[in-house]
Amino acid sequence: MDITAIGTKITLIDLLFPQGITLTQAPADGTFWEVDNSTIANVSVGLNCHQISWSTPNVITLRISVIPNSEDDRNLKAMASYARPQSLTPNIDSVQIYKQEVNGSKSIYGDFKMTEAPMDNTANADGSFATRTYTFQGVSKVA
Repeated sequence: MDITAIGTKITLIDLLFPQGITLTQAPADGTFWEVDNSTIANVSVGLNCHQISWSTPNVITLRISVIPNSEDDRNLKAMASYARPQSLTPNIDSVQIYKQEVNGSKSIYGDFKMTEAPMDNTANADGSFATRTYTFQGVSKVA
């Protein structure tokens, strides 16, 4: 079984980049693409030991890490700046995320928001800048 991730690319589309930006440069010291596990259902036990279960709405959290000061990082910095409220005016931005793996597997996430972004570089003890991670959240996984 081949588990090679080489060649994975992520395309982000939003109001600032309607044509989309494609991220391909993964950092050496971090995870390029990370998706948190989501709770999709809960199970409980009733008084007479019967199972009670229900589906749970949840938020999907995605994290994308990039090489500091790379073109990918500059584009994500611009998205973060654009997504922040400006002079008491909120920005209603919607990010569409498309991930394609070299084996042909695809994931599409719709109507996501950038929720966390580094506001400045941080330094590692070895003298290099630390990998920069951007967080997106939403509820729609289309494919």
